[in-house]
Amino acid sequence: MEKNYSILVLIFAFFITFGLLESANTQTVINFDGLGNHTPIPQDRNEAVNIDLTYNTVAGIGSTIETYNYLSAWTTGYGDLSSAAFATYSNKTGQIIFTPDPGHGVTINSLDAAIYEQSSINPQRIVIYDFNQLTMPLWDSGWMNFPLYTHTTLYPNLTHHGAIRLQFGTNWNFGINNISYAVSPEPSTVLLLGSSLVGLGLISYFRRKRA
Repeated sequence: MEKNYSILVLIFAFFITFGLLESANTQTVINFDGLGNHTPIPQDRNEAVNIDLTYNTVAGIGSTIETYNYLSAWTTGYGDLSSAAFATYSNKTGQIIFTPDPGHGVTINSLDAAIYEQSSINPQRIVIYDFNQLTMPLWDSGWMNFPLYTHTTLYPNLTHHGAIRLQFGTNWNFGINNISYAVSPEPSTVLLLGSSLVGLGLISYFRRKRA
């Protein structure tokens, strides 16, 4: 019975570690469907566990100057998107801040972007920065021409262990939707917890074996 108990501890440690690693593959999609035109986006919209999201509008790409403390939603008209988030005022930039809990990282997998029907605001740009470092982007779409009446899907596939800013557009006629992201524990955290549990299991096993 004592031997079986030690084996159960080892099995438990394995599944806990595996579960933490698997959580890195759990994606959350930020979608703005169901919000009315010009509706401020709730700050907890599509907020996953172990992360805090902030939606706001800033003065421009690379700026930390908040002009409005929210982003706005729109239903149709941004290409073929079913909804979109846009900067609350013209000639400003939309921003989503991802702040993972300590010991966690965030991965931005993909997002959809489009310009509003019959607008001529090309080119536009989407940038991801470290929250505290806006001189060197972590990822940059570059200045792009976005087609009318459809959307473009971009794939940053960026993982960062710390808060990030996703900034998009220089005009409220540019919107984004379907931002896919994942929150996961940092590898060192997983390994530390897993090795600690395994170590406890081994200690328990050998103690009982000697006894």
